[in-house]
Amino acid sequence: MTTALDSRIIKTSDPSFIDEAIAVYKRGGVVIAPSTTNYILTCDATNAEAIDRVFEIKKRSRKASPLCVALPDVDALPAYVKLPEGFPQDAIDTLLPGEIVLIFDPNYEFPAQLFSGFSTIGITVSPDRDFGALVKAYGKPIVGTSANISGQGNIFVDLDKALADIGDGVDLILDGGPTVAAAFEDHKDRVNTIVDFTKGRPWLARTGFVPTEKVQAIFPDLNTDVDAYKAQLPKKN
Repeated sequence: MTTALDSRIIKTSDPSFIDEAIAVYKRGGVVIAPSTTNYILTCDATNAEAIDRVFEIKKRSRKASPLCVALPDVDALPAYVKLPEGFPQDAIDTLLPGEIVLIFDPNYEFPAQLFSGFSTIGITVSPDRDFGALVKAYGKPIVGTSANISGQGNIFVDLDKALADIGDGVDLILDGGPTVAAAFEDHKDRVNTIVDFTKGRPWLARTGFVPTEKVQAIFPDLNTDVDAYKAQLPKKN
């Protein structure tokens, strides 16, 4: 017997998956999608009501860190973020698309809900063959956050975990099979690496799938003290 949940699952091998997801985004819906690392909860990053739903579905605190955003391609960066003066082009060419989030000051008036009271934004360009193609086809920024209930740490989220945690709350589920990171069971950080470029010196905010050494090769002055980074973030009451 087909359940309500089954009827919302589309395999990404179905050529219609991009059109179906775009239709959901346009009406303010939310979609579970595969990325290179985890299954993620996604929505239109310019739609305030859709962003509110992401927080509600994940039971995510409004005091948490800002949601990350995937851009259609690297050429879109200047439209949405302020690149620091002299930011090296080879850094963009080397790191993006990739399993990394770069934090900048925004150059676009995103909904306030996206920021959780912070002033900066984390962006990426997805290398995933399904999600990357979807964002490019949509042509607008898309929120991407792990598809699980908040508060569980940086755990690996496969499709089964996503469905168990939040499957009942979303409008569409894209089944792309196991993610690339699923094959790396011994990797302790199967999440996106995060680097903050708003502190003057580049600062590693979270270790992840992209090795720290790869970032250091481009930014030798990278501050790798993740604990110190977390400690200097503003405390929110």
